[in-house]
Amino acid sequence: MSDTDHGEPSTASATIESVRVLIEKGRPYDAEVVLKEELKKAPGSPQMLCHLGIALHDQGRIAEAIDALQQATTLDPTDAPTQFALGTCYTKLSDHQSAIKHFEKCLESNPSLFQVNGALAEAFERTYQYAAAADLARTALEHNPKDVFASITLARCLRHMGQAEAALTVLDGIDWIDASLKASANTSAIRQKSDLERARCLLDLEDFSPAFRSFE
Repeated sequence: MSDTDHGEPSTASATIESVRVLIEKGRPYDAEVVLKEELKKAPGSPQMLCHLGIALHDQGRIAEAIDALQQATTLDPTDAPTQFALGTCYTKLSDHQSAIKHFEKCLESNPSLFQVNGALAEAFERTYQYAAAADLARTALEHNPKDVFASITLARCLRHMGQAEAALTVLDGIDWIDASLKASANTSAIRQKSDLERARCLLDLEDFSPAFRSFE
């Protein structure tokens, strides 16, 4: 999970900065060890609890992550990164209503975190609120036209609303070269999602041959 900014880098503690580096390098367990030691000295630090939640999330320990993050929100309920992290955890559990609640709180605390619109759009789409999800996906794409996840979410919503041709146009506009640079580890899985959505659109349009090629 990527960390949203808690504030100006100059005000962040050395511990938080070192933990961010560990998480970004794919070493969440090492980050967890550091944070738990520091929390013994400062048990009431919402930032450290937030980062502990992120480190636990990245190890797949979602229930423990939620526990740490809820402790952080008790101490600081307006902290946007903590609310975003909670939304991400609940998304992993397919509890999309809870995810929506926390993503919305995140945006209430910091409306400038436009990337959250993409995550919120997916949660709305998963709860069949297609029009609202499409609007949020468009907002995410206005601020980052290369957001592949928002593009796929928008395409799914348009197809569900009976606009398969418009959905195909969105999928055709994805810049895969740029996407591979930003998410090289997940590019294959992301492309599979896009290809599957394309096939569904073509089937809706009764264009069967290209649709079947998308499954090959």
